[in-house]
Amino acid sequence: MKKHQIWACLIAALVCSSTIAVAGRWPGVRKQQFVFHFVQGKNDTLQETIVSTNGQPLYRLECADADGSKHLPTASEVWTGDMECHLISIKQELPAYVSLLLSPSDPSVSAGRAVFVAYMLKGKCASYPDWGLVRQFRLRGMKIVLALSDVVYQSYSSETHYEGIKSATLTITVSPDSTATSALALPSRYKEPRVLNPDESDFDRYRVDCQPSE
Repeated sequence: MKKHQIWACLIAALVCSSTIAVAGRWPGVRKQQFVFHFVQGKNDTLQETIVSTNGQPLYRLECADADGSKHLPTASEVWTGDMECHLISIKQELPAYVSLLLSPSDPSVSAGRAVFVAYMLKGKCASYPDWGLVRQFRLRGMKIVLALSDVVYQSYSSETHYEGIKSATLTITVSPDSTATSALALPSRYKEPRVLNPDESDFDRYRVDCQPSE
């Protein structure tokens, strides 16, 4: 799917959000928690359903690494990173390849905050709010927190210095948030950490400014 087509869907979602905000609230969600342990190369996937307070299915939550994503219903070219999560509306008012966790303010459709890459999880970057090990998303009357732990790294190639995530545990917490009315994830109050040497082709040589700034 072309990026400009995905952006068109995101813009349409914002228009839809404005209309729905006038008509009424998003359905209330039930508090839920999911735990996902994945190992690279094992095709591990998480597929869970977020339900309303009365048990009606509302959203499908999918998480996987690049290999595991091929076995998900939303498998497409927009799956990137060492591990990532997608949130899809079961009513499908948007195409299934558009994740509700993306925000129009994110710099790239394929690099939103629901994508985890190794170089953003080490050192000071690990504790960087909303871009490190713990990331919060607010949308559609709920708050979703993705918290990564027990991360083990591995080198992808002896010819490069890049280390990816070999295995990790992802804990996902869903809770009601009546102040979150956007159709898509609200932008983080914290700016994306800046890569100081973006021309470097070896990701493990990236130097990232992980001093939190709003």
